Amino acid sequence: MQLWIDGFNFFYRWPPTAELFARRENIPEALDAAVRLLTCALPKRKNALLFLDGGKARGSETRHGLRLLYAGPGGKADDVLLEKLRGTGNRRNVRVVTDDRQLASLARTEGAGIIRLEEFCKSLNSGGKNDGRRQQEQVMKEKKLEPFEVDAWLEIFENDVEN
Repeated sequence: MQLWIDGFNFFYRWPPTAELFARRENIPEALDAAVRLLTCALPKRKNALLFLDGGKARGSETRHGLRLLYAGPGGKADDVLLEKLRGTGNRRNVRVVTDDRQLASLARTEGAGIIRLEEFCKSLNSGGKNDGRRQQEQVMKEKKLEPFEVDAWLEIFENDVEN
């Protein structure tokens, strides 16, 4: 199964990254931190693509082991996702992660399955913890956390302690 994630739709709603994006400060750094967090949270063998609005140019890159597809200046991730879906042979093997009703409806019409953000976020919080922990340790060895990343993690864990 392939997971195709509606990037900013997801990042603005997933608790570990929502605060980073809500501040609208330095979106490129927030995106890098969010991709690292998502990579750590995904089960190790998940085949995932992250579709993103905008970007300097239309195209793709791999960051922290996750493939990102950019729509380009003024472009929409939804359009890129649907275009790629229409060119995919085994659409039934694709699960689109989104809460965007229009995108979900169009992707479903093309034969893809839909995973709602709430369901996906719960699966990230409960599944693959050991794989995520190992990957997180590797990420921490590779790069020192930026101050805004430390703040984001502190907010997450402070909320857990309070609840």
